[in-house]
Amino acid sequence: MGAKKRQGMKGVSSSTRNGETYWYAQVGGRKLYFGAGEQGRQDAEEAKHKEEAAKGETRRLRSGLKVARESEFVNFKELHGWYFGLPEVQAKVGYANKVRCLGHLVDFFGKERTLNQFEAADQNEYRVSRRKEGAGHGTIDNEIRTLSAMFHKAKESKKIIFDLMPGKFVRNGESIPRRPVTGDEYISLLSVANPYFKDILICAWETGMRSSEISKLTCGQVRLGVNPHIYLGVYDTKTRAERFVPVSNQLRPTLERRIEGKNPRDLVFTNSVGHSFSGVSIDLLLAWACKRSGVPYGDKTVNEHGEREGIVFHGFRHAAITRWVIAGFNDQIIRAASGHKNPEVYRHYVHIKDAAPVMNLVKIRETGKSGTKQRPPKVVNVENYMKKAANI
Repeated sequence: MGAKKRQGMKGVSSSTRNGETYWYAQVGGRKLYFGAGEQGRQDAEEAKHKEEAAKGETRRLRSGLKVARESEFVNFKELHGWYFGLPEVQAKVGYANKVRCLGHLVDFFGKERTLNQFEAADQNEYRVSRRKEGAGHGTIDNEIRTLSAMFHKAKESKKIIFDLMPGKFVRNGESIPRRPVTGDEYISLLSVANPYFKDILICAWETGMRSSEISKLTCGQVRLGVNPHIYLGVYDTKTRAERFVPVSNQLRPTLERRIEGKNPRDLVFTNSVGHSFSGVSIDLLLAWACKRSGVPYGDKTVNEHGEREGIVFHGFRHAAITRWVIAGFNDQIIRAASGHKNPEVYRHYVHIKDAAPVMNLVKIRETGKSGTKQRPPKVVNVENYMKKAANI
């Protein structure tokens, strides 16, 4: 059937095709699509209402009828300049990643775009543009999350009025976890890595720590006493969760060699000239090692089963957590070591692809014994462990 035009609120229009109604609004001089059905109509009318409210605000300001405007920020430049200048934002562990996200947002939206032009349709246009550049849905969601944080912080601080807030922040919802590094891949990478990067790989494989946590690790945080562990305080982790990361027998010799003769504030991992590693340098070294060893690098390519084909450094964290789960540790204990506050996020780090661990469920029921040759590690009392660790 042909399209039948309908007219509702001024500046908002719709068309009906095959029984489905599609809604549009004239916003910022452009006709934008807001979706189908009742939700599409609401989004279109809300976007148009906000634009009209902003125009009315501007007219009142110019006529002198309003001495002070309610919204301190009008365009994107004013918003992001204020947000990224906040000390609490700059102190975040993921600040550098937020800056990268901002760069992509500014490239598309520009600095002078008014704050009433970040509605769902604008965000969808941004997603289409970034997808053409090769960005994954997860990456784009993270960028939209940064945009959302700016708006919500400004609203909370009463820097902008409610009418300038986007009706919603659109996220794709497609979440394909990064895959864990396999044991064979780990061995291959160790065989080609230089001695300095090799030590970082060992630490990542054994502890599941993030690259930022490893690169900033100081000698004073390494405690090789009765219960050898790495202590991460609330300011050392992404989630602001205090952690006691266990040190295995495989990692201990590396840490002993690395901290020997150093002061507590010295970095554990440095390169051949004593300089620290950055997240970028670690990624570059991993990419080089993958190329040399034949291990696929990168997480943008997905196979026919919906799995990532290549690896990134964060895959070591996935691998460590998965091994702990298969070994029989309680989720609460693992999260105490990994620092995951959110159980839903933690779930994405557990990858059980092998049938053997699952078959233990049947073997234990039928024989009363675990099908694994090795006994699951003893689960310790968290409170006692933390008290002992604090006194080391």
